[in-house]
Amino acid sequence: RETRVELIDGQILTMSPVGRPHLLTVNRLTRLLVRAVGEEAIVSVQNPVRLDDGTEPEPDLALLRPDSEDHFPTAAATHLVIEVADATEAFDRNVKLPRYAAVGVPEVWLVLVGDDHGPGRAEIHRLPGPTGYGIVEQHGPDGALTIAAFPDLAPIPVADVLPPPAAESQSG
Repeated sequence: RETRVELIDGQILTMSPVGRPHLLTVNRLTRLLVRAVGEEAIVSVQNPVRLDDGTEPEPDLALLRPDSEDHFPTAAATHLVIEVADATEAFDRNVKLPRYAAVGVPEVWLVLVGDDHGPGRAEIHRLPGPTGYGIVEQHGPDGALTIAAFPDLAPIPVADVLPPPAAESQSG
């Protein structure tokens, strides 16, 4: 199996292995987003987004402008970046989110899969600035997620994004 890495501030960092809840969540999000946006955006799965010459994180998903298909994705080409976090929450929140905000990625979802400490949830981060995102919305399993770039799309229920409870307790 190939080691997964990300380029952050000129450093090559090893990424955590993908567990079953993470995999299920990424697959669910991919299916939901492809259906929701159709031809209006490219759903890019676990591919790099170039933030600057030394930083190319690999978000779990990104919604890209359709005209960016033949180019290496940049912050300017993104509508939305999604990070699915289980073991990576601190890294995603403290390292990746500030970098997305600083370069103007307009919206980031941080999807936290459930664990022994509680059910899964999702956060929507909007209004990027040099010190982070100015708006943060918290949504539990009963909540729903909207995409600012596509206000006419039906909200996506958080429960449809999260893995089923049985999957949260299984590793693999």
